Amino acid sequence: MPRLLVPALLLLALPAFAADVHVRVDPAASHANPGQENLTTFPTIVNALDHHPFATDGGRVFIEIVPGVYHERVIVTQNHNNITLIGLGKSPADVVITNSLNAKTAGGTFFTETVEINGTGFEADNITFENAAGNTGQAVAVADRGDRSIFKHCPFLGH
Repeated sequence: MPRLLVPALLLLALPAFAADVHVRVDPAASHANPGQENLTTFPTIVNALDHHPFATDGGRVFIEIVPGVYHERVIVTQNHNNITLIGLGKSPADVVITNSLNAKTAGGTFFTETVEINGTGFEADNITFENAAGNTGQAVAVADRGDRSIFKHCPFLGH
């Protein structure tokens, strides 16, 4: 009996390896609909967040964004942990996520963000976050309500 117990304990002691997921955002891609969670290329960041395959065993979801200006309001929900947005341009100015809500029209400052982060372990690299409302009142580029977020090479443009 002890001979069988030792191999079983060794299997339990082996570390589980995280399975990362890599998807791409390219405006030329087709729009994904419910049930199409197996796609790896999406036309918008929101579409990628809504339909990407989930990582397993604590892995990350890497959303690689081709250069362009993305006019969308992005919300990373609480159930989307370990999300990484990566701009594929040569500089942060090549990938811009923008919207134009201001406090007067949105009903307050805390409703104006272009990107809202609620998930744990969010990361962004080489992306410009912009609220292009201009001099119309308070306008927030990013509202980060998550835990353990990292931003590398990311300008924030708001008012």
